[in-house]
Amino acid sequence: MQQVPTTFPTSRGSYALLKVLSAEEDSPVYLAAVRGQEKPWTIKTMPLRGQGAVNLDLFKSETKHLARMRFAHLARVLESTQIEDHAGLVMEYIPGKSLAEICQRAEEYAFLLPPELGLVVAHDVFAAADFFHAFEGAGRVHGNISLRTIVVRYAGDVKVAGYRPGYRDRKS
Repeated sequence: MQQVPTTFPTSRGSYALLKVLSAEEDSPVYLAAVRGQEKPWTIKTMPLRGQGAVNLDLFKSETKHLARMRFAHLARVLESTQIEDHAGLVMEYIPGKSLAEICQRAEEYAFLLPPELGLVVAHDVFAAADFFHAFEGAGRVHGNISLRTIVVRYAGDVKVAGYRPGYRDRKS
């Protein structure tokens, strides 16, 4: 398996990988510039081989489905790509912090989060889930909703970014 690039920016076709945002397990997440796009994007990668591997054809097909969804509280998906031996999901970069980061920081400082934050998170996540599940055939591309996949934007609202297209072992 190839290593995560260590020098940035690194060109990969129509993408310029700017930095690693997260490198959990064997699935790095990059901040990237995309040719023809004004804003930066995130490329979430998933291995094509080994444990947790995705099926590339299924990944591409399901990513096209995700790219048709447009909702204020769901991270927008642009397209799929391949970076070395990983499938890549090109999705909206969301300036903010994951709910996991916020909770961890609050715990470090023994700070109680305001109930208003819980109401905003609950409202926006439930609205996203309602839209997602009403979208035709979306259940197949559903990922997880967790503290890591809920992002509180600096603007004050919330977006869900937990998509997992292309997994073979999922039940349809």
